[in-house]
Amino acid sequence: MKTRSALPHPALLAPGSALLLTLTACTLNGGRSGSADGFLTSQSMTAGTTVLSSVKPTGRATFGKDRSAGGAGLTVAGVAYPRGLGVSAPSTLEYNLGAQCRSFTAQVGIDDDSGASGAATFKVFVDGRPMFDSGSLRAGASKAVNVNVEGGETLQLVAEGAGGTHADWADAKVDGCVVYQAPIEVMPYGSGTLTITGNYRSDALDVPAIKISTTQPVVIKNCVVAGRGHLISTRMNGEFTVGSNVTVQNCRGYGLNPDERMGVPGRFLHIQAPASLTVQNDFMKGTSGIYIQGGENGTLGRLSIVRNRALNIDGRRSDGKGGWLIPGPSDTQDKFFRVQFVQLNAVRSTPDAEIAWNRVENEPGYSRVEDNISIYESSGTPGHPIRIHHNLIRGAYAYPADLEGYSGGGIITDGCVSRHVDIGNNTVLETSNHGIAIANGEAVAIHDNRVLGTGLLPDGRHAGGADNGIYVRWARNCSQLGVNLNSNTVTGNTVGFGQPTPGRPDQRSDLYIATTSQGKPLAQQSGNTRIAPLDESITRSNPDIITQAVTDWEGLLGSNGVTVGPE
Repeated sequence: MKTRSALPHPALLAPGSALLLTLTACTLNGGRSGSADGFLTSQSMTAGTTVLSSVKPTGRATFGKDRSAGGAGLTVAGVAYPRGLGVSAPSTLEYNLGAQCRSFTAQVGIDDDSGASGAATFKVFVDGRPMFDSGSLRAGASKAVNVNVEGGETLQLVAEGAGGTHADWADAKVDGCVVYQAPIEVMPYGSGTLTITGNYRSDALDVPAIKISTTQPVVIKNCVVAGRGHLISTRMNGEFTVGSNVTVQNCRGYGLNPDERMGVPGRFLHIQAPASLTVQNDFMKGTSGIYIQGGENGTLGRLSIVRNRALNIDGRRSDGKGGWLIPGPSDTQDKFFRVQFVQLNAVRSTPDAEIAWNRVENEPGYSRVEDNISIYESSGTPGHPIRIHHNLIRGAYAYPADLEGYSGGGIITDGCVSRHVDIGNNTVLETSNHGIAIANGEAVAIHDNRVLGTGLLPDGRHAGGADNGIYVRWARNCSQLGVNLNSNTVTGNTVGFGQPTPGRPDQRSDLYIATTSQGKPLAQQSGNTRIAPLDESITRSNPDIITQAVTDWEGLLGSNGVTVGPE
């Protein structure tokens, strides 16, 4: 076990407090510092609101601090601003956000000291992604900027225009900022529940931001966690805690580029053989989701993953330079790792498992999920199936998003054999290859779901999938001996799943149920409805069918009194 040092904690002796050990030395005054266990980078932003004119940009940059490029006070369209950044276009300012903040705001325009001449275009990039474009603004005009920077590491402010034009980022600031502590380890302490709050970050791939090393009940709440490896985990350096009892609620988690070639963003939560696990009302961005490995000698007594929001589940591999490796047709699997919003792996005979009311959205070009929810060699019990219901899953894409041969999708049971799973009342949209699938399974019910997809990216290119909205198959490498192949059901679903080709732009693949070698279907089906005639695109008669499905799901939240994400 590596050396640890005690972390002073003002509530250490209070009932329900935890013994916390630091996993790293850290410095907050510039540069990186740390022990062999891990490290925490320096942080540029202060808690709450940081005015950018008080922060030094990275690299070389010329700007006026609370002054125009001409040296006068900042004035845009007749309005004076006491704080802000004055630049001479063309100009680029870059700031290290460090995944500390949630929003960037400013008022942009040509400074009045330029007179009636001059024009500039203002652009904002977060981690290289374009987030705002003002269009050309002439003297006398201004525009408000409000950009979501949550989880972002770099902020670029670009002003394009004729040389010498005085362009202002007036009242430029970032809000919702936190200051991270070094990664911690939660050790046994006293008796009863241990409660962890606060903000933690790790910049070491092999050190989680929060490491759990106790079987006492641990509640992690009202936190912000970030890291280049796993954010919260019972595993580190090949060692793991069996029988943990963990609740994570009302937290935000940000997966960061590993900055190591072939590295993959860490899991929001990585748990080995837990006794009980609750994940509720959390938000995760850019992580590789939630991974739960079952134990050989114990049963997961309770699993609840409910009311969470996830954005861009990411299995891309880092190029080690702040970017991502781009696969080609011949090396697809070498450039990504199969990750999920939720993966159950060998979690068997759990009597109380629910995955419900989660909102999972993946954007093409900024994510690489395999199956959003994967039940692999896992099972409930005959009277208490794993319940997967009322989730909104929007998007599942290869990287690049148009790379053919993509095998991921929405919800799947797989492995030899998953059983006793109930998949109902979910909304699954634009998941490219498949919506809901039984790749292997026994006593799996797929019912009352809405599965829709155009098979296209926003720019009209094919999304790279080739399978069905709902399918039931049986992998050839899995024995069928002793398996009740008639126990699967597909009922009451609404399906419309496009798989267009250049020659058949309206082609659809809605539903497929394979048969045994004796010609018997692998699932019983009834009451399923196609959203449109099979030879017609699902958007022909209703161009807004996808956005309407999202609106309908959001309506269910209100009617059921459900709040998704941190409260």
